[in-house]
Amino acid sequence: MAYQSSIPLAGDLISVSQTDILNNFQAIGSAFPVNHVDFNQPNVGKHKFVEFPNQSGDPAGALSQMTLFSKVTAGLSQLFYKRDASASSIQLTGVDPVGAQNGYAYLAGGIIVQWGFTNGPTDDVQVNFPITFPNAVFTCIISPVKSGAVSNLRGPTIKQFPSTSGFIPRFSGTSLDAITFFAIGN
Repeated sequence: MAYQSSIPLAGDLISVSQTDILNNFQAIGSAFPVNHVDFNQPNVGKHKFVEFPNQSGDPAGALSQMTLFSKVTAGLSQLFYKRDASASSIQLTGVDPVGAQNGYAYLAGGIIVQWGFTNGPTDDVQVNFPITFPNAVFTCIISPVKSGAVSNLRGPTIKQFPSTSGFIPRFSGTSLDAITFFAIGN
C-alpha cells in the first residue's frame, strides 16, 4: 500500500475516504519504526541507528546547518560533512583503523597516521609502513630501541625523505634492537 498525500481532500466524506485514511495510517505505521523506536514504546521516536543512503554527489546543504551524507569513494561508502552550505565537503571516514603495535588510523579531512615497531633493523634497508600512504608522507619520526650499554650510537636518522611505502633508517656505531616510528600523511 502506498501513502496517498492527497487523502482526504477538502470535500471528501470520511465514510468515502475511510479506507484510504486507514491505508495511510498503516503506511506511516510501517515506515516509522524503520531505524526508530516504535510507537507506544519507551523512547518512542528516537533513532535506534542511522543509515545514510549513498548520494551521487554532494548535497547543497543549508545556511546555519550541518549536513552529513554518504557517498562512494574508491569503491567504498564513506561519511562526509559539510558546514553551513559550504562548497567543500570534509571526508570523515577512510581506511579502517588498526589499533595494533604496527597500526594506522584515518583522521577527518584525509589525514592518515601510522605507527610501528621493527625488530633488528638494518642500516640502509627500508622499513615499510603498515599501509602505503595514498598520496604523500608529511613527516616521519623514528626512535632507537637498544637494551644494555650503548656506545657510539649516532642517529638514527632517515636517509632520505620517506616514500609513501616506508623509510630507510641510517644509524652507525652500534646495532639496534628495534626502531619505533610515527608517520603522518594522506
